[in-house]
Amino acid sequence: MTLAAVTRAEVYKLFSRSSSRAGLLMVVLLAALPPILVLAARLGMGVWLGPDQMFNGLPVSEYFSLPGSSAQVIALRIRDFFVLKALILLLAAQIFAGELQARTLREDVLRPVSRCSVLLAKWFALVAWIAAVSFLSWGASAGLGLVFFGWGDAWQGPILGLFAAVVGDAGFAAVALAASVLTRSVAATVAGVFFLAVLDYGLDWVLWLMKMAPMIPHEYGKLAGQVAEAAYPWMPFSAFALWRGFETGSWGWQGAITLMGMTALALVVAIGAFRRMDVP
Repeated sequence: MTLAAVTRAEVYKLFSRSSSRAGLLMVVLLAALPPILVLAARLGMGVWLGPDQMFNGLPVSEYFSLPGSSAQVIALRIRDFFVLKALILLLAAQIFAGELQARTLREDVLRPVSRCSVLLAKWFALVAWIAAVSFLSWGASAGLGLVFFGWGDAWQGPILGLFAAVVGDAGFAAVALAASVLTRSVAATVAGVFFLAVLDYGLDWVLWLMKMAPMIPHEYGKLAGQVAEAAYPWMPFSAFALWRGFETGSWGWQGAITLMGMTALALVVAIGAFRRMDVP
């Protein structure tokens, strides 16, 4: 059995889970909601003002508009919200630790394929789910914005941001899967990665405060600011937020290197632990 065949089986199994289907539907609906709310606001204001639909000398459309190009940015922000990462974490815990606890993982290791291929297939399945939910939510938001309010402009940057977001979440999925292998528990996986995420956000705030330190009239304040500026692009929070590069025009090569390093390390650790594991 080849890696491709195992991956197809894992993708089918993952997309058959009620949790993955419900999560996909929830994220898509959240992405579709902003254009619908903006359209409702426009229609409501038009009804309130009368048939001419003018306000302060301008048509209502000048106040309530979310064209496709702007709606895709909204979709990016929604998919980057903590809900999506929480779903990725839950699925990563279920497809390994959950199957191990349910004693169904043994069916995977009995296949004529290496454990490395089994684990990579599970990660590829997670990446496939991430890509599906990302592009479907983007299509829902940008598509409704296009239909309701027109084309708009500046499509290229957010589209590149969407691909970068999928890559970033693929790295997060590798970390979550490694935690699932190491802890062998769904609850411990969720709690452990959540704790690491809290530390990551805390480090983000610490470095942000350090970057403000040069405003303090002291030599140590200047030094703290320089350290923070140098370290900030290399941190995990910068790696997982690569997609924001389309807003600043700088894609942060340091964050890309950190992301590739974390992804590779997580997969190597997970595969090594899985190879030494007794699967009941």
